Amino acid sequence: HYAFSTRDYDVNFGVQMICADGTMIELMEARRYESQKHQVLGQLTLVGPGMVLLLWDNSFSWLNAKQLAYHVELKQETPPVSDVEKTQLALRARLERDQALLQRESEFDGLETQMQTEEQTLAFLQHQIEELQGQLRQHEQAKEDAATQKDRVGEQIEELCWELNALSWRCLEKSTLHRILGFLEEKELAAWYGICIARS
Repeated sequence: HYAFSTRDYDVNFGVQMICADGTMIELMEARRYESQKHQVLGQLTLVGPGMVLLLWDNSFSWLNAKQLAYHVELKQETPPVSDVEKTQLALRARLERDQALLQRESEFDGLETQMQTEEQTLAFLQHQIEELQGQLRQHEQAKEDAATQKDRVGEQIEELCWELNALSWRCLEKSTLHRILGFLEEKELAAWYGICIARS
């Protein structure tokens, strides 16, 4: 059983317990009580040996000092914990937290190393991306140049074909050429002369 009150201002109150195996459990979550208006009463049922911590907290209001009056009554159905056992419980709890601290510090160092490794990997990948982007631009330009050159060569091929065609006609004997042209209609003949003049 517990009871408490404060003068003028409210206060935070919570209850924790250090068990026999050194673990700490929260029996009652800390919250604010308007103990300046009325006395706060309560009771808790505890199972197993341990050390109970009644915690009054004024950290939310440093500027306002609190005057606290409290009464605590413990009814035990099991033999009470001796001072030696209480000291052992506290030492065991401290040892457990020291071990937890070492474990967290080791974990922190490992994560810091991992973060540095990831930063190096990111920098390397960024460099590779920049190089690939440069190569991409070069190949895109090479493709455009090849397409332009292809069009130019295609035009040259077309001109050579026309020239070869014209030269083939000119290599014929005049009698043979006149005989062939004699089979052409007037429009076809005019078109043929126009092509020869344009390509000559």
